[in-house]
Amino acid sequence: MCQVIVTRLFTFGCRLDVAGPLAVGLIVRCVAAAMEQRDPSSMQVPSLDSIVLERTGCFGSCPAYRLVVSRFGTIHFESLNPDDSGRTASGGLPKGAFDELDFAFRRGGLLRLPDRIADDSSYCAARVTDASTAIVTLFLPVRVKRVVDYGGCLWAPAALRDFETAIDRFTRSSRWVRSPRHRHR
Repeated sequence: MCQVIVTRLFTFGCRLDVAGPLAVGLIVRCVAAAMEQRDPSSMQVPSLDSIVLERTGCFGSCPAYRLVVSRFGTIHFESLNPDDSGRTASGGLPKGAFDELDFAFRRGGLLRLPDRIADDSSYCAARVTDASTAIVTLFLPVRVKRVVDYGGCLWAPAALRDFETAIDRFTRSSRWVRSPRHRHR
């Protein structure tokens, strides 16, 4: 649809100063939409080397653990629950899973996110208490990006939450995750 609008505006010699703000607004939205739909593999963002997902406990039964995932497909799990802290496990990713995570990282624009979601009012103007936190650390060849995502921030970026869920899904972390036996008081 955007291509049709822009083509018609310029084919019929429509001047933007005559077409008015509506035409300019449509063009701006079309360009923004086109940029969002670009193939992420063409972006100048280096590929990930490894990913760390750490989930903290909460004032309930939220499990606490750390997952380290490498480009080579290795997974290292460590429980951070107080009652079984230090319990570890290892495994491997399904073929192509790391590439899918890398694609999701690029598509989601995770390098542009603030380091702490809770500190940015555009993502955390409204929040609930007693939620767990997910800490995503992305290791690239020339930089490290860490995003602390408090689960109580109601407007956190969907791409970040989807990425966190994808890490758990591809690593099948549920086979190792246990809820803490004791609730915090």
